[in-house]
Amino acid sequence: MVRPPSPKVIVNAFTGLLFGENQFPKFLVSGDTDSEDYVKALIQVSSLPAKMIRARNIGGATGTSAMSWCYFEGKPRIQVHNPKYLYVHEWED
Repeated sequence: MVRPPSPKVIVNAFTGLLFGENQFPKFLVSGDTDSEDYVKALIQVSSLPAKMIRARNIGGATGTSAMSWCYFEGKPRIQVHNPKYLYVHEWED
């Protein structure tokens, strides 16, 4: 009997297609090379590709992912959250 692949195997396969080697999306700022260099530096310093892979692996099977960001001690930080533990706040106008 052949077993169907588990959701984790499927998510990991699609994660590789999205964020595999040389697959990470490029961020371009038309006409402003200084801003484009800044964005690329933020991506590198904050380890954004690794964080995106982690977010995809955690929430990819459910179609939900969550990350937050901040500057801590002058450096950009990104934290990946498990979406099943999130609560979405609703604010009154």
